[in-house]
Formats: sequence, structure tokens, C-alpha cells
Amino acid sequence: MAAVTGIGGVFLRSTDPERLATWYRENLKVTFDVTHVAIIPDTTDAYSVLAVFPAASTYIGAPERQNVMINFRVDDLVELRSELVARGVECDEITTEEYGLFTWTHDVDGNRVELWQPLS
Repeated sequence: MAAVTGIGGVFLRSTDPERLATWYRENLKVTFDVTHVAIIPDTTDAYSVLAVFPAASTYIGAPERQNVMINFRVDDLVELRSELVARGVECDEITTEEYGLFTWTHDVDGNRVELWQPLS
């Protein structure tokens, strides 16, 4: 039987796709093509998560404006957070949870973004 093996993509609406793609390129090193599509290869043995939250949950952002949150798996969360803060990007403090290290930020359109470093 066929099964899902990971997250195939995340799609965001934006009133200014170029501005949003530039934010992800400059801050998270995600490279987009001219149509604002980024292919991010997964070369690790890590996993992806699909989670469903109640409509009123604020975990993925303001319920009245955000229905999707991207979780990016990263290799060095402490370093990445430091780089983001140095560029003026506001980030929450890093927290350690059962599944690894986490922090949250917002992209240039105000979407809440989760950054995650799995525990080794």
C-alpha cells in the first residue's frame, strides 16, 4: 500500500511574492527560481510532521490570518538564530522540547515560522 513519506511542499499566499521569496532567501538561505518555487532536498534520515490544530489555536499564528505554518528542520539552530537576530529578525528564545530545539519567528508577511533542530 502507498504511504506518505514526508512533506511534499508548503504553499503561501502573498501580496508581494518577490518580497516574501527574498525574505526566505536572505534569512533562511532558501533558493527560489524565477517563478518563486524552491526545491529543498532532504538528505537526512530525519522525519517530517503533519499536525492538525483546532481553529482557535494560536500555535500556528493568528487564527484570523494564518492557516498554515512552516516548520523548517535546521542543522544548527543556535547559529541560525544568532544570524537572524543580527539581521534584525525577531526570534523567540530557543526552547528545548522532547523532539529537539525550537524557536519561532515571522516572515516579512507576518506568517509565524517554526525552526527546529532535532536532537542528535
